[in-house]
Amino acid sequence: MTIVALEFDEAFADFNFCESWDPALRGGPTSDDLYRLAYEARQGDRPAAVEFANTMHWTLRPLAWECFQRAHGHRPVPHEHWFYAKLIQFFESLLYDELTITDSKGQRRKLQPNEAVEKGIQTHFG
Repeated sequence: MTIVALEFDEAFADFNFCESWDPALRGGPTSDDLYRLAYEARQGDRPAAVEFANTMHWTLRPLAWECFQRAHGHRPVPHEHWFYAKLIQFFESLLYDELTITDSKGQRRKLQPNEAVEKGIQTHFG
């Protein structure tokens, strides 16, 4: 089950590309950012939905897998496994039931409807 192996790879979750974040495609949203974008898109923020879709478009490409391996070392799995593991990551970001956030004091609380999620806030899905 190499897809599961990628999910436990610490570098995997945060390795995403988004043209609007960095036109040179050197970086993009973290896994927490994906949840924030999905949350904002659910609230009607069209630019957030476009950023999420753009991130999917660039991250699922074979070039992203090649860049990941150059940056983090060779992984003995083909691009197809990367593709499906990333696709699962994107779907999980879209299909959450609720989000909790960790505030600056380290306290977790449920995110309230229509509450903004700031960049850099740690999110958790349920």
